[in-house]
Amino acid sequence: MVVQLTAVTEAYAVYPGGQSGNPGSRFYDNAVDTWVAGKYYQLWMMKANEGNDKRVKWTMNFLKG
Repeated sequence: MVVQLTAVTEAYAVYPGGQSGNPGSRFYDNAVDTWVAGKYYQLWMMKANEGNDKRVKWTMNFLKG
C-alpha cells in the first residue's frame, strides 16, 4: 500500500494474498502477478458527503448499549 497524505489523499494498493488472506480461497493468488510487477490499484478515498455514491454497496451501523 502506498498513501500520499496531502490535502487530497491518494492511495494505491494490491492484496497479493487475496483480500481475506485465506489460502483456501480461490482468490488467494489472483493478484500475485500484479504485486510482483509492482502495480497497484488506485483506492477510493470516500469523503463524508459521498455516502449515497453508487460505489457504496452496504453500510454497517453499530448500536450503542
